[in-house]
Amino acid sequence: MGILALVAGVVSAAGILYETPSWGGESPQSLSGSWLISSETAIPRRGYDRLLAGKLEGPGGAVEAFEAALGRDMASPYRWCDLGEAWLAAGRIEKARYCVNRALELGPNSPPVLMRAANFHFRTGEPRLALPYTARILRMVGEYDETIFSSYDRMGVTQEEVLRAGLPDGERVAQSYFLHLLAKGSPEQVRAGWNWVESRSFADDRLADEYVRYLVRFGRYETAAGAWAAHTATREPGYREGNWLFNGGFEREPAGTIFDWRIMPAEGVQASRDSGEAASGKWSLRVRFEGKENVSYHHVSQMAVVEPGSYRFRALMHTEAITTDEGVGFRIVDAEDPQRLDIATERLTGTQRWRDVEQKFQVPERTRLLEIEIYRKPSLKFDNKISGTVWVDLATLERAGR
Repeated sequence: MGILALVAGVVSAAGILYETPSWGGESPQSLSGSWLISSETAIPRRGYDRLLAGKLEGPGGAVEAFEAALGRDMASPYRWCDLGEAWLAAGRIEKARYCVNRALELGPNSPPVLMRAANFHFRTGEPRLALPYTARILRMVGEYDETIFSSYDRMGVTQEEVLRAGLPDGERVAQSYFLHLLAKGSPEQVRAGWNWVESRSFADDRLADEYVRYLVRFGRYETAAGAWAAHTATREPGYREGNWLFNGGFEREPAGTIFDWRIMPAEGVQASRDSGEAASGKWSLRVRFEGKENVSYHHVSQMAVVEPGSYRFRALMHTEAITTDEGVGFRIVDAEDPQRLDIATERLTGTQRWRDVEQKFQVPERTRLLEIEIYRKPSLKFDNKISGTVWVDLATLERAGR
């Protein structure tokens, strides 16, 4: 195999050295150009030109060029790395190993040097020996995360080995690795990664939402809802036991996740929590219509995973000067196919003090995911621009008869 094919194959397989953001201040170029070093640096460009040309040992070879560069700066860990890579391309593994070890002695806390040392072990078929170096890099900086995780994938490092030795202990790296799994891992790897992250209390609501959205995307609704319930068990102990809605009293700031209230902006409407008006507890949700638009409103919503059967939705609503013939209530719809289920509660207008809004309904056999939204249908009247305020509190979704 020619040296250019060899080097290109190494780059593709290992995915570490030549994808790093920097080499201690030296910026590699792409393979299609002079892919390594600018003329202003101490490494002779001709060393890499010869390396790419397959001229490795002997007079005029890459080894000779890099030895000359090293002779001018014996204390440089980068020069030792360059020579080591030339020896490795020539098949002199032990000579290359010596150079890498000298580089590590001179630059033990340099992420680029640690990266190149890790790459040496990946290229020599010793991926487990690379893990201490990649774990140290991950602990120090975040720029190399995806490069390192992709190298784990390419080089056949098992997930068990990654979790045991390839990641430092800490929330940032754990979350970064899990997001990598969501994008590129198998369902089994994602599940194992989530269990590992959760067991170490490294998962926040944002990461949990990424996981449950992943599960919902593949139709694994019960698993998704169970994961969210487990993640939030200390905050919402009755969730999915007596009430299939999360944070129904708005006592906590909505997380904006798929299984909490999501509040989306709408022209002519302001929606936020209100501590000055509540039917129970200290908070409610206030939705204020500014009288500027004939609003089709469905911008506060939450998903709920259900089984077929009878359910009862209830909420307390307080209105103040809600105008037009089309008022404000709730809509409950099959999130996959509204033709299977699409119902609405009574919609309130005018001024009414904490009315109980209720709707019983039957979840059909194929419905598994509901979307519950605060709802106002556009008016067909001439005077159709809605104004006024509505407060919502104590929203519940319960199995009927329980």
